[in-house]
Amino acid sequence: MERPAAHGGFNGGGYGERLARIETKVESIQEHGATKNDISQVKIWFLGGVLAAIALAIPVAVGVAFAVARWVSG
Repeated sequence: MERPAAHGGFNGGGYGERLARIETKVESIQEHGATKNDISQVKIWFLGGVLAAIALAIPVAVGVAFAVARWVSG
């Protein structure tokens, strides 16, 4: 009884070719995978961006509040 090709089959070259395809896929995944260092650098970069946005937003909000207060009282 012959096994289907999806399971490697017994057609002579099924397992060797299949193993070569799997190895190629694993190598391509490893090339594009992020390391822990890469992820930590992205986290630091993102945190820096958030802190910079907050540092810019606070003075703008204070300036708008003073302008509104001056406009209302004026």
